[in-house]
Amino acid sequence: MRPEQAPQGDTRVILHIDLDCFYAQVEQVRLGIPRDVPVAVQQWEGLIAVNYAARAKGITRHMRVGEAKIKCPDLVCVHVETLGGGGAASEEPPRDTAADDNSIGAGGSTTAIDRVDRLTQKACLERYRRANSEILKILHKLAPTSVIEKASIDEVYIDVTAMVDSELQGKYNYHKFEGGGVDDNKFTNHNSDNNKNLEASPSDAFSWGSIVPSGPLNPGSEFDVRLACGAGIACRLRGAILEKLGYTSSAGIATNKLLAKIGSALHKPNLQTVIPPRAVDDLMKDLPLKKVKNFGGKLGQKLEEQFGCTTAGAVAAVPLESLIKLFGAEKARWIVDAVHGWNNDPVEEKEKPRSMLAAKSFNPTSDTASIQRWIAILAAELAPRMASDEDTFRRRARTLSVHFRGGNAPNQDRTRQAAMPKFSGNGVPCVETISRTAWEIFKMRCAGEGLPCVRLGISAGDFAELPVQGKSAITNFLVAREKPSSGGRDEGEKGNHDGPNNGSKRPLEPSTAARDGAVPKGGEDCLLPYPKIAKEKKEDGQKKSCVTIPVSAAPGEEKGKEKEEEEEEEEAVVLPEELLRIVDIAEQRRLLKEATMLKALEDGKNRGSNGGGGGKGGNKGGGKGGQSNISRFFIRKS
Repeated sequence: MRPEQAPQGDTRVILHIDLDCFYAQVEQVRLGIPRDVPVAVQQWEGLIAVNYAARAKGITRHMRVGEAKIKCPDLVCVHVETLGGGGAASEEPPRDTAADDNSIGAGGSTTAIDRVDRLTQKACLERYRRANSEILKILHKLAPTSVIEKASIDEVYIDVTAMVDSELQGKYNYHKFEGGGVDDNKFTNHNSDNNKNLEASPSDAFSWGSIVPSGPLNPGSEFDVRLACGAGIACRLRGAILEKLGYTSSAGIATNKLLAKIGSALHKPNLQTVIPPRAVDDLMKDLPLKKVKNFGGKLGQKLEEQFGCTTAGAVAAVPLESLIKLFGAEKARWIVDAVHGWNNDPVEEKEKPRSMLAAKSFNPTSDTASIQRWIAILAAELAPRMASDEDTFRRRARTLSVHFRGGNAPNQDRTRQAAMPKFSGNGVPCVETISRTAWEIFKMRCAGEGLPCVRLGISAGDFAELPVQGKSAITNFLVAREKPSSGGRDEGEKGNHDGPNNGSKRPLEPSTAARDGAVPKGGEDCLLPYPKIAKEKKEDGQKKSCVTIPVSAAPGEEKGKEKEEEEEEEEAVVLPEELLRIVDIAEQRRLLKEATMLKALEDGKNRGSNGGGGGKGGNKGGGKGGQSNISRFFIRKS
């Protein structure tokens, strides 16, 4: 045993909460179907979710609908939402193929399901994503000091260690024996009125209806005390989800993520299991290998083929040298840790998706009208997801990607991407704009090698944080000018690059979105990923990118020759690249006008402070203090 991995050294309390038959529950709650009615969620001809009432009748996931109906005639099948229908409208809402079926219920008909057509429609799972978001809101509200990791659409890990520490210190006063245990006679509740769930005796508080593989929890064990408190937290969270949303869930409570996930699956539905450290060895010894995370697929098959192992205990008995020979040293040691129930992986917040994808597979086609229609349908799914993500996480995607299979490589995914188009009006992602841009990407950069096409996808990614509301004006990029130092350096220009501003007032800093955002400079149809860099200036030994636009010219009409740019430099206003990335063309024109006015005012002040001198010794002299464009008002966040 590797001591640093032994569970006895881990005082964390980790929960794994798994929604029971999640898709089926969402549909039962939405349609008011009783829990004892067998329900399955259908996608085309197959079942993707089956409730426990249907499982009792022999119905399983991936079973064909016809076969399931023969085995269970009273099975209620609800098809997932679909996009597309018979028309090509780009903003057509998802079709609800069960809500309008009056005969849904015990023995309900599936006439609505018969109307879906996978050749012209696309399945949409947005309903279940919304339900997941509601669950996460409840968990964050009730466990604000915990770390919550979204593992999938129907399961989460929660590190409640901080909550356990707080509850044990604030609600209980327990005294340790000199030997390290807990004195059960002195384990008393001093604040039960603040928490009705903890007003029972210590022994009752230890149960919470949880199943413990090794027998009842021991109030004399510090590990058991902590896990018991975690069991109470799990019970409260599960109860809140049930009360507010109507969904049951199962939970595992343990000292690490691996054991917590094993625990949540041991006893379902609507139950929770506590796995104390003393129970781990016996539990893992006979645990089917497929019940251990990451061992249910090819890895488990390989272990069974090579060593005849079907349980975690059997793998634990395999010599390490044999595992190293087959898998390599690093993976072999990871396998040994896992089958012993050892795991140090932290719970990490992963609610923000790195990208959002809408995709569809279909029969090979070279018909451009058909491909354009599928792109419109995919955009109709992606746009509201982008809007919801923007509202929830205050960020905006900068890149639009088109994924395709076809041509001479029908089994290979290929991707082409461009800058996300700028959306007009209030900036809400627009189906039509996404569809038009994605079609242009496909037509110009994919069609030559992707026809006939068998699969299409469009995705949004490369997110940038949005500026704080009310902080989007150009003044947020400006700083008050300090008087130049004796050496002619403008301290306001230097800003906060290297540390505190020597007692001066801290300048306003551009937001994260201003630094990282990207909007095509040429408008929403432009496929260039970033504005063209006209020149680079070196200041304080660092390169500083900017885009120079003559005041008299429209944005985007930069001079092509360096000599002409130099001639225009005195009359040009320079906007920083990061600002150009987050504003559209109309906004750029407004900012340029405002910047020009500010430049004129500043030049007037400079002339006044220099005794009215306008020659080289006045405005142009003095190094950066006489810089004649608006870039001297801007700073970069360090």
